[in-house]
Amino acid sequence: MGVDIPTEMLLHISKYIPDDYLKEMLAVNRVFYDLAMNLQYGNTLIATRNVTTLNRLVRLQYPEVARRIRRLEIRLSLLKPKKGTERHTPESPSSVHTIRQSFNDALRLLRPGTKSKPLPYSSKSRDPFTAVINDLSTAFPLMTNVQELLIDSWDLPPQYDLHPFLSSAWASFGANLHTVSLCGNLEGYRVLIESNPPFAALKHLRVEFTNNLFRVDLDADRAILVETVAPFVCRLGPQLESLRVWSWMVLDLSAFFLNIGGRFERLGWLNVRTAFNKSFREDAGGLKRVLCESSKTLERVDLRLNPSGSAVDPTSEGPLGGWLLECLEDERCLAHVRALDVYPTNLPSGMDVLLMCVRRTREQLVELVVRDRYLHVEEIGELLEALRGCRGLTYLRLNVWRMNVGLFDVMAVKAPGLRRLWLSVGDAASSDPSESLENFRNEIQTRRFTEWKIEDLTIWQGGAEIDGDTMKALARGIPSVNSFWGTGHTRIEPWVQEEQKPRQKQ
Repeated sequence: MGVDIPTEMLLHISKYIPDDYLKEMLAVNRVFYDLAMNLQYGNTLIATRNVTTLNRLVRLQYPEVARRIRRLEIRLSLLKPKKGTERHTPESPSSVHTIRQSFNDALRLLRPGTKSKPLPYSSKSRDPFTAVINDLSTAFPLMTNVQELLIDSWDLPPQYDLHPFLSSAWASFGANLHTVSLCGNLEGYRVLIESNPPFAALKHLRVEFTNNLFRVDLDADRAILVETVAPFVCRLGPQLESLRVWSWMVLDLSAFFLNIGGRFERLGWLNVRTAFNKSFREDAGGLKRVLCESSKTLERVDLRLNPSGSAVDPTSEGPLGGWLLECLEDERCLAHVRALDVYPTNLPSGMDVLLMCVRRTREQLVELVVRDRYLHVEEIGELLEALRGCRGLTYLRLNVWRMNVGLFDVMAVKAPGLRRLWLSVGDAASSDPSESLENFRNEIQTRRFTEWKIEDLTIWQGGAEIDGDTMKALARGIPSVNSFWGTGHTRIEPWVQEEQKPRQKQ
């Protein structure tokens, strides 16, 4: 006898089921079926270099699958098929599929270990990359619910015409997109922008610029950057809530920022990552203008502007240090920032930059990330004293040369509101790291930070997670800790203890 359980109760139950298990429960009932299908296809990756993409494309020909995609990631690279293999065009599925047939098809497609039954193919073989592009273009009209799109084409040769491909995408979901991430060379940006994407609902834009692997023409690239890409960003400027600009190319970004400055009315997050001495050889005034003229709305700023070659030539940091101080002389800069991620340089003036940032934001600062400058004891003391005025600070990420119990004593007093703490330790207190950590563990056992409410603790040393015994000793001293390394738990996995295999650093 069947049991009729209300949908609301099933949805509540699903919150306690791990995603991997929920994906296998789609045959239980319609609610779990929908949840499992959304988990399986809500975030879809199509990587043309990966042969398995061809099998995935077959599934995307079904409306029951395609309509569930919310985030679509497309990585366009030349596909190199295995020798002797070839694929053909899948025909579109019959429009007379019933809901029951779609349900059964999805069960078969998702059931672990079950080989999918391919749709019929035409007899004419095609270039594998063109086959993927055409099949995607055919599937796009079914993907009517895509809201987030990522296109990465940094190593795609220029001989392929992507205009039909892009036009099909924009006609299907272009007007619905709220987030777009683009990565590629400037010629690729020209092609995309000339396809007239209708980004009426776009709020979040990320652009990542790479060098062109197939030609070197800096004058042509500069013209595209200034005459095509900058106006494109300017048109979107009034509606953007976040803008991320990352650049790995040799081309100077000065003119780009000079052209887009002052065009943002709602910008809440600015994220710029590039080598300052390579990307702002001419004039960094445009980036300053964006920071200052958008200050009323900017609440999050990430400035990862580490100069190229600074490890060999520390003087290369001079222009960045001077520019940061110049920005901070303007009272508007960072005036309303709540989350700051910054590389203050390793110059002596870098501490002045860091302290000025904290003092400027102390009334509302919630998160602070200090990149790539390892702080000495005296510098840590100065920073923590400045942070004492940041009553709302809940997340702090620092690099410190040495970790000792005294560091935690001071932090508990001067940053009592922290909920998450991330430390990268550059050196041990003695020549023997194991002896140092053993001494630290013994000493931390004499402390009990009951008033400190840290929930998540992350500590790295030497490019890897610090040992589990040290983490457990800290957790005993800070009873509120319930998560290590952002995992949501304090279990120490065996590979952490035995192999000290590092996780990927953020």
